[in-house]
Amino acid sequence: MIEPRATERPSNRSARWAACQRLMCARSCAMDREQRVGGVSLAGGGGSGAHAGGGREARGTRGLWAMAVMLSVAALGVVASTSGVAHAVASRLAPPPTIVATIDLERVINGLHERWAKERELEVLKRKYEDDLKRRESELKTESELINVMAPGPQREERAEGFEEKAVDGRVRSELFERRLEARRTQMFASMYKSILKASAGLAEANGYGLILSADDTLQIPETAKTAQEARAVIASRRVIFQSRSLDVTEDLITLMNNQWIAEGGAAPDKSLPAGTIPQPSKAR
Repeated sequence: MIEPRATERPSNRSARWAACQRLMCARSCAMDREQRVGGVSLAGGGGSGAHAGGGREARGTRGLWAMAVMLSVAALGVVASTSGVAHAVASRLAPPPTIVATIDLERVINGLHERWAKERELEVLKRKYEDDLKRRESELKTESELINVMAPGPQREERAEGFEEKAVDGRVRSELFERRLEARRTQMFASMYKSILKASAGLAEANGYGLILSADDTLQIPETAKTAQEARAVIASRRVIFQSRSLDVTEDLITLMNNQWIAEGGAAPDKSLPAGTIPQPSKAR
């Protein structure tokens, strides 16, 4: 019995089937020649010989057909079993299809409770800096008015020098405040981006997504682009040309992250609060 091989290719099966057919044809021709020779020799020996030769010829024909049927069935069995094994191996080796999802990263950031809470914190810090700068500017204005009414002399010059030092210090403080605010804002976005990456991984694992892309198919060439190079840079930066809206899981991700934020003690947006007010965190359940 021929043992089928799991890795046998379709060309090998075709060759095996052709070999079986050639073997059947060769055996049929050989038996026909034997029967013709036997029939001629028996015919010369009389009627009984002819009758016996005819019986042997009939039996030989039946044997030939039986052998042909057996060989055909065996060959078909080899082909079928080989095909089945090959199909089973291919099924085991084929990877499952990858499920792809997309998110609008800008929409995610704008929809997070964390973004709202941290923006409020930055507003409070900014107002604190601005109040300090306004106080110093008011002091400098008063000092300038006093210097202007002073009579020329050493005291006026000394006070003018102090005024200049305070003015320089005020400008330095203003620049320092701006840098601090920008640094805090950078930290805010970096922190939110890390949270988005972590939440996206959880969302993918829970729903069987193999890939989540940041969709930029809505990105347009800005009207402020003055050169072809600027326009081409925008085009080259795109990674997604088209996406079906059925792939978008932006709202699912926003909901997941906002629920986690509240569960960890964060607060949901409250539009009734005045600008510059830090919302009180809710108690974790």
